[in-house]
Amino acid sequence: MARTSDGSVIQSPSVKWFSRNTEIATVNNGGVVTTIAPGSTIVTATAGKAIGAASIVVLGPAMNSAVAKLSISASSAITVGESVKFTVVATTKDNVQVGNAPIAWSSSNEWRATVAADGTVHAISPGSVNIVAMSGSVTTSIAVTVIDPATSVTLVMAPYAYKLQHNACCESDNSTQCYGA
Repeated sequence: MARTSDGSVIQSPSVKWFSRNTEIATVNNGGVVTTIAPGSTIVTATAGKAIGAASIVVLGPAMNSAVAKLSISASSAITVGESVKFTVVATTKDNVQVGNAPIAWSSSNEWRATVAADGTVHAISPGSVNIVAMSGSVTTSIAVTVIDPATSVTLVMAPYAYKLQHNACCESDNSTQCYGA
């Protein structure tokens, strides 16, 4: 609303809007301010000889740097008892990285694995679990297999020539074959 110096309302004033620093915030013809980057600027409105101004301070991520995509970088398998820090990269719709995006972490099954606020995943029991990262309304997840160290087997093949030390029997297709020393 525009008023004269004596306080009378000016009917249908022609208002022009300006931002002193358009790298921080812009203002459209309707007076709507759009933030661009953290910082401060002054927005001014003029109606005839009347002038009004307001200081605008942008504190956080700007609207045009809103998170559009999250990508988790982590191992898809961890061992019971192990703690691994997962990281997430947040990007805008223009694929520009958002370095200070707030991330909330969660686990689909906290009996299987928990996740701390900093993205550290602690494996508790064997099986599958989804680790979820969220920033605003954008969510992504990664499927993780928690491995029991007692059932983990490493097989090392010996050179071609080797000697069996004991009798060995193998069962397959309902038949048994035995080999001896």
